[in-house]
Amino acid sequence: MRSITQKDNQRLRKMSSQHLKVTYKNDLIGTLSYDDGIYTFEYSENFEALKIQPLPGIIPPKSSSATLWSYFRTRIPSTNTHVYRKLIDEYSLSEVDQQDVMVLLATVGSKVATDPFVVTYFE
Repeated sequence: MRSITQKDNQRLRKMSSQHLKVTYKNDLIGTLSYDDGIYTFEYSENFEALKIQPLPGIIPPKSSSATLWSYFRTRIPSTNTHVYRKLIDEYSLSEVDQQDVMVLLATVGSKVATDPFVVTYFE
């Protein structure tokens, strides 16, 4: 996992944390956005050509929900574990950042050992 410096984190945080990309082997799978209290996941145009299954519980080509899908929620470790604390320190996340689910997804939830997909900021 690549370490993000505090300067990187501040730069990324200034970018819209409300839009994240999901990739698989460097191919764009889709985008996750959060606007006006609604989460939206939209699969990329080339998703079907990749011949992979949709993300669990998220129906192509576009799904919206007032709550974040469990697929994404489970990527963020429980706050009362040493793993969570270590990742918060590694990414230098402030208390404010720790309250932002989209920031958490793009940092501590970006890569999961049991999942080939990666959630990151657009750069």
